[in-house]
Amino acid sequence: MVSPSNTRRGADAPDRPAGHFWLRARTAWNDQVQAAVAARFARQMGIEAAAPSATDSPYSTQLQQAFAQEFRKLGATIPAQELVSS
Repeated sequence: MVSPSNTRRGADAPDRPAGHFWLRARTAWNDQVQAAVAARFARQMGIEAAAPSATDSPYSTQLQQAFAQEFRKLGATIPAQELVSS
């Protein structure tokens, strides 16, 4: 299966549930990669703190959490993480 919008990490994991497609070809990087790139870019721009927000969707919250994790690894701070209703 070729997916232009399948960015969820784990969708192509070897241990995914039986019955799922055995091969998924992505045309976009997964959320972990996108979040890490965004965090690195922010740090390169000199940003030292960020308060990422997310909607209550799995995509948004996973991306927010991945960004916060990578941003902290790079020595920056996350003073708050917010969820907003979509």
